[in-house]
Amino acid sequence: MSQILLESVLTCPHCGHSSRETMPTDACQFFHQCPQCAQVLKPKPGDCCVYCSYGDVPCPPIQAARSSGKASCCSPSTGDQGQSCNMTDKQDLAGSWRTLFALWGLPGIAMLAASWLPETPRAVIWVAMLICMGLACIINARGCGRTHCRYTGPFFLIMAALVAANACGLLPLGAHGWLLLGGTTILGSAGLWWYSERRLGRFS
Repeated sequence: MSQILLESVLTCPHCGHSSRETMPTDACQFFHQCPQCAQVLKPKPGDCCVYCSYGDVPCPPIQAARSSGKASCCSPSTGDQGQSCNMTDKQDLAGSWRTLFALWGLPGIAMLAASWLPETPRAVIWVAMLICMGLACIINARGCGRTHCRYTGPFFLIMAALVAANACGLLPLGAHGWLLLGGTTILGSAGLWWYSERRLGRFS
């Protein structure tokens, strides 16, 4: 079997920009945002991923199939354009209600319950829960490429810093500061989730 190449030069069909990218070996990358024109590339009909459509080297599963002469799970003949070999759904921590509740639901409930506590313990709990949610998002984004986690992870960490700054008096937000921070956290994370995945897809 010939050596599997892990890099491919993607050429944007909209602006002609080319960039060398490292391909995943265990998933089909269905979306790619051009760094120059910001257009989101999707596979052509019959192709399993953006590398097979716009790259100078096809994705590793297709390379392996061509080398061995065996059918690939990324082959269009499977009828799902390569999604059968995509392990991102199984790896997605936000894709299961159990892990979604454990990693983000419970911290949210803890923050809500802490709203009736004095300011110092409230701040400690809020900061800890926001950091936990932010780290969970970052881990999930790296593990499966879930789009919204790339943005909500840093957002939660920024909100943790703002909560700490408000509690320490470095960022006095007035009488409604806690309500403002809580509302921003809820609306901001929901908005980032909705917009990023509407724009770039569920995984990117």
